[in-house]
Amino acid sequence: MKNDQVDDHRILALTVASQRMGYVVLEGSNFLVEWGCQDLRHLSHQKQLEKACKTMAWYLPDLIVLEDVQMAGCRKGAASRRLVTDIRKEAVRRRIGITFVSRLEVRRHFADQGGANKDLVARIVCNHLPELIRLLPEPRRTWQPEQHCMPVFEAASMAIVCRQKA
Repeated sequence: MKNDQVDDHRILALTVASQRMGYVVLEGSNFLVEWGCQDLRHLSHQKQLEKACKTMAWYLPDLIVLEDVQMAGCRKGAASRRLVTDIRKEAVRRRIGITFVSRLEVRRHFADQGGANKDLVARIVCNHLPELIRLLPEPRRTWQPEQHCMPVFEAASMAIVCRQKA
C-alpha cells in the first residue's frame, strides 16, 4: 500500500491485552477521530469478537492494523491470539484491508526516539497525537499493574508504525 493511500484513508488500529481491547481511529496523516479501551473481562470469546465487530461497523475503516501474533516472540496468550485471528477473519469477510505490525517493529521504531519501554513509547505517541495526553498515566512501577488505558497507546503506536512503513 502506498503512503498516499494510507494518508487518505481511515485506519482502525486494534490491540488486545489483558482482557481489554484498545483502539484508535485515524484519518489522513495525523487526524485522531476516536480512541478508547473496552473491557472484555467476563465476556465469552464470541461476545469479545462481537465488540470488535461493532467497532469495525461503527467506524467503517479502510484499513485495520492488528498486532502480528504469529511473529516469533509474541507474548500474547492463547485467548488473545485467537481473538486477533478471528478479528482478521472478520475483516477479510467484510473486505477491509489488513496490515500487521509486530511489537518488535514498534519497539525498533520508537527506540530511535528514546522509547525504551511502554511508558516512554506512550509519551512519544502523545507527541504525534496530542489528544491522548489526558490519558497518559504516570510511569508504572514494577509492582503496579498496567494502567487500564495502556492498550490505547499500544494501538496508537501500531498505527504510527503502520503509516511510517507504508
